[in-house]
Amino acid sequence: MVGEVIGTISYLNALIMGVSKIYFIGRTSLLDIVKNGIDKRLELVNISGEYKKNREFGNAIGAIAYLNTSL
Repeated sequence: MVGEVIGTISYLNALIMGVSKIYFIGRTSLLDIVKNGIDKRLELVNISGEYKKNREFGNAIGAIAYLNTSL
């Protein structure tokens, strides 16, 4: 259910923004069952999900990049 909720929210936002590709970061998408739930939801509207290597560090990298630009 977690993957389905993430997938549904993701594709609804993608439709609003007019994009066809969504990039996922964080550790949650490392779980196969969650990733499968996300992918099944995205397939409903022909939107692709991208899962890059080392995505579990994406949140920390983003926070560090933000801090570097705001200091």
